Amino acid sequence: MITKDNACDRMKEISIKIDDELYRRASQKGSNLEGEVNQHVAEYLQAMNGDEDRIVAARTRIGELFNQTTNFSVGVRPTREEMHER
Repeated sequence: MITKDNACDRMKEISIKIDDELYRRASQKGSNLEGEVNQHVAEYLQAMNGDEDRIVAARTRIGELFNQTTNFSVGVRPTREEMHER
């Protein structure tokens, strides 16, 4: 089981640089600026990774369906003349 203490041991720390004025204004609006920034960055990174996970899962599922399909064909291919016959 992962406890809160164990989770902190496995986290990476990142640094960002922002303008002093931007920091000052943001600090005035949020009581827990650091916590809010951490949460927003974590959500952003999860969203970025989540798309890739869904794509991999979809490709895997398509491969499974393709392998399960037997006797699939598109039928007899018409000649060029038959395709352009009006």
